[in-house]
Amino acid sequence: MKGCRQKIPHSRLRRHYVTAGYARHPLAADKPAVTVRHAAPGRAAQTPGASLAEESVMSTSPKTALATVLTAAATLIVSLALPAVADTATDERKPLASMRMVMYDVGATPTPVESDLSTKAPVLSKATLECTPDGGTHPTPGDACDSLRAVGGNFDQLPTAPETYCIALYDPVTVVVKGHWQSSPMGPVRPIDFKRTYSNSCQAAVQSDHVFAF
Repeated sequence: MKGCRQKIPHSRLRRHYVTAGYARHPLAADKPAVTVRHAAPGRAAQTPGASLAEESVMSTSPKTALATVLTAAATLIVSLALPAVADTATDERKPLASMRMVMYDVGATPTPVESDLSTKAPVLSKATLECTPDGGTHPTPGDACDSLRAVGGNFDQLPTAPETYCIALYDPVTVVVKGHWQSSPMGPVRPIDFKRTYSNSCQAAVQSDHVFAF
């Protein structure tokens, strides 16, 4: 009928709006809108994602920062303490007592023996002795150091070895010892400067509790 509005079906109406460009994609409403902040002249615009990243960096927990500082301080202390520990370990390996012993054949040459080991008399034998830990070129460093420890490193107080005999032979020898003695790591260091003449090398060994048996 003329003058009456024609009723358009819903499906055709939707197609009409689609044709006219008014319809939106059905999934468009599900996509979040991206807001761009307008920056002042000379500055670039920032997106919300970049702002959140900056805020996360600036919002570091005070406890986390304190833990980082303490960890760095502990690492520094350990690094400074290691050389001291290494030096202590090196010092512990050094013997507390060290000495050089020389036996001269003074019967062959009447020249007297000097305290600084310089002499024209021929050398019969010589050895080094270290105690705590025991060592050196001495043939029995452990027994020799035990004898010295018993008298506190005093060569004048060394006893005569029991049940040991020597032949009655006069062939004098002079034993000279120079070095230092320390009974304990915290004890004083005492210099050693010992010299004595014996009737023969056997008597030197026996009268020194075998310390001079080298």
